[in-house]
Amino acid sequence: MTIHPFECLTFLAEVSVTLIGFIAVFLVISNKEGRFDAADRHFVQAMVVAASFSILLAIAPASLSFFVPEGLLWTAATFVGVAIGLPMIILQLRIQFSMGAEEAAKIHWGWHLTAWSMGGLAALLLVLGLVGLADPVIMYVSAASLIAILALWSFIAVVFRRFF
Repeated sequence: MTIHPFECLTFLAEVSVTLIGFIAVFLVISNKEGRFDAADRHFVQAMVVAASFSILLAIAPASLSFFVPEGLLWTAATFVGVAIGLPMIILQLRIQFSMGAEEAAKIHWGWHLTAWSMGGLAALLLVLGLVGLADPVIMYVSAASLIAILALWSFIAVVFRRFF
């Protein structure tokens, strides 16, 4: 049985949209004072950014297919992913490193190591697909999946840090 990449990406978009909705409900229920501390805020923002980016990656190829020839579709989608993903990486780095030392000390390094490993691997997969060192379709779908998993990981980090 062969699954078309658009089917995988459609499922990924559905999962990511559901995750964003769940995140919104979680934020309303778990945040009584209207704000999170900086340590939690970093992971909440990572959840929203990663899930939103996963949705973008999931819908970009189908949207671009109306404007881009089939032979260039995955290269164009990957280029869009890299062009939008790089500023998101810079934003997350800026937020993480602008956090005060006291707040940063509240976060075990393992939470960050896992998150940055997933994000870095996703970026590497996109670049490998973009420059033609690997099948761009496989790299693209794998990177989009990793970004959705990163959103879920960020949610898990907040839940475990706040409640366990």
